[in-house]
Amino acid sequence: MGFSIDDFKSNGLKFGGARPNLFEIHLIFPFNTTIDSKWLAKSSFLPASITTSMNINYLGRSFKFAGERTFPQWTVTFINDENFELRNELEKWVDHVSGFKKIGQTESTKYQQDASIYQISTSGKKIKQYKFYGLYPVTLTDIAVSWDTSNAIEEFTATFDYQYYETNYEQFDPTTSSIDSRKPTSIRF
Repeated sequence: MGFSIDDFKSNGLKFGGARPNLFEIHLIFPFNTTIDSKWLAKSSFLPASITTSMNINYLGRSFKFAGERTFPQWTVTFINDENFELRNELEKWVDHVSGFKKIGQTESTKYQQDASIYQISTSGKKIKQYKFYGLYPVTLTDIAVSWDTSNAIEEFTATFDYQYYETNYEQFDPTTSSIDSRKPTSIRF
């Protein structure tokens, strides 16, 4: 049997492939704000998950067992509007966590919030969600300014730590259904 592009299109990428430019990011701030981060998030990534291995030696052989699961930091690049609204709110959040002139919050529920990144289908439906729990900013990058730069919009990156994330695992037809009615779940064994 030879290779058939039609077979690949109908079986391999039945829905045309997920597009990396179709996503939304929703941040929840630990204080009242009217900012909607989905309009200013330029890039990010769907999160990684790492399970370390433990090596146990027995009778001269090394056996591997699953160790701890860790969640690496999550990074989002934002575009900056002239009113600096999102930048100001993120700076306020960093200050809320650990301000320069104060010790910062000692109660984690006062600064840790939830956030979500959604993958969106080509038909505009939300098809995948990663919901981060206990999220807070740890880094806000600088914003480069230069007389040499024209025809560009300022950008900055925020790096967040979080406790864990949950996602939706079920499969469905992205052209007729979305995850709006579903909530992320953890695998329970």
